[in-house]
Amino acid sequence: MLKYSIRCVVLILAVGILSQGSWSFSLAAQEPEVVRTILLRQDLPMANYEVVEIGVELPVGAREGRHTHAGLLIVHILEGTMTFDHEGRERASHGPGATFTSEPGMIHEGINNGDVTVQAIATLIAPKDQELTTQVP
Repeated sequence: MLKYSIRCVVLILAVGILSQGSWSFSLAAQEPEVVRTILLRQDLPMANYEVVEIGVELPVGAREGRHTHAGLLIVHILEGTMTFDHEGRERASHGPGATFTSEPGMIHEGINNGDVTVQAIATLIAPKDQELTTQVP
């Protein structure tokens, strides 16, 4: 009888812990999330243009998804290696200290195939009042 009571208590505790979200798991693999933080957003002296500086973190295995920007994009890699897929160019890998660009309207995607988080600064010079990023299927 004591064995039965202990089993019940253990089962009740396990169900309680799991229902509180202390333990979670998923059978489906989850895509690592890209984190973007706006560091600066400022009007430029050119009519209707702004500069937006963005801190970008791509965890190992993360992909940005194919997208475009309405303005010129300049990317500087601080840490890690980013694979850059760009319309009309060969796929290229860029490591710490590398700087590269993407012209307005060009489809591109940053991918982290490495073993450390990619840290980058992305600077966008674009027309005001437009979406910063437009995803492309």
